[in-house]
Amino acid sequence: MQHKKIQLENVVIEYTISSLAKETVKVNGQIVSRKWFKGKSSHIFSLVERGENVAYNLISKLVDHQHILLSLDKNGVTLIEDVQLESMLTGVNDDNLYKAAGQKSLELYDLSESIEHFKKASLIDPNDPEVYFLMACAHSQLENTKQGILNLERALEKGFHGIEKIATHESLAYLRLQPEFKVITNIISNHPGISS
Repeated sequence: MQHKKIQLENVVIEYTISSLAKETVKVNGQIVSRKWFKGKSSHIFSLVERGENVAYNLISKLVDHQHILLSLDKNGVTLIEDVQLESMLTGVNDDNLYKAAGQKSLELYDLSESIEHFKKASLIDPNDPEVYFLMACAHSQLENTKQGILNLERALEKGFHGIEKIATHESLAYLRLQPEFKVITNIISNHPGISS
């Protein structure tokens, strides 16, 4: 996960992008915008400041296929331009740098590259169910049904317990619509020990 906190006079704007390329913008702790990142986004919101409506536009963009930069406009005037995000990677095994690289690529919506990193990560730690889950998410977004289902099966075999994530995660929406997803449903229903 990557983030940036922007402190203005009486306004705190927080931008985060998840390892699955979902952007969230909060203003003073309240969510004002959510989008899937596809290389460039514009998050438009308004606030009342000193009795007047003020229009903000937070723009995120991918540069050099590596970095996400943020710019912030207020009533059409640029306040901040091209600031880089900070990393918030959590739960990453320091010994498995490929997993971290895969998460980073997934954050940047470089799905094919993330899959290559996750494949290498699975060679280093073949029992990490999260690697297979993340790989399934990338395959789903690429509409690779067979590989997506296969990796979800592996995640469950390795002990992945995030059934709620499988059932609701937006990046798996494509896979859930496929007839082949019935295999995953059967695995979950035949193993009552698997829970969210």
